[in-house]
Amino acid sequence: MNIIDTLDWIGSRVLAFLEEIGRGGTLLWQVLRGLLRRPFPLKLTIQQMEEVGVRSLPVVVITAGF
Repeated sequence: MNIIDTLDWIGSRVLAFLEEIGRGGTLLWQVLRGLLRRPFPLKLTIQQMEEVGVRSLPVVVITAGF
């Protein structure tokens, strides 16, 4: 492996890392923007909490059994 190949490998890894950081930053921005959106959809949030929490209980019990 020569120096050019090594620098190329390092550069590609750095760029991949920076792309992931950018994606994470974009996701964080979208989440924060969504949290501050008005009006807050309280009814929809409660429905989703029920769907995820209460209705997933059988799956949780089966998983805990294993």
